[in-house]
Amino acid sequence: MYRKWVYVNGGLTAGPIAERVGIVQRKFGLSDREAEIVLLITRGRNVPAIAEELVISQNTVRTHIKRIYRACGAHARQELIELCETAETEENSLSQD
Repeated sequence: MYRKWVYVNGGLTAGPIAERVGIVQRKFGLSDREAEIVLLITRGRNVPAIAEELVISQNTVRTHIKRIYRACGAHARQELIELCETAETEENSLSQD
């Protein structure tokens, strides 16, 4: 079972997009930190904002994003966002088969 929440800045975050990020995390083997970054990306945060919120360097954020793209097969932010938006649909269709 996937998590319906992720940690962001020391606190739990729930909701439909967090559930979808949980699906993406499980499907592609992302770490908890990478899932945090994916969630922040889906909320429109850029590299400096993510770095500030998570108290890590911008280079570390960029490294995480590269790893996320590689793991998910995405090449741009919009692809990653669309992957998260459709994750629930794909998960539901797999469980109904």
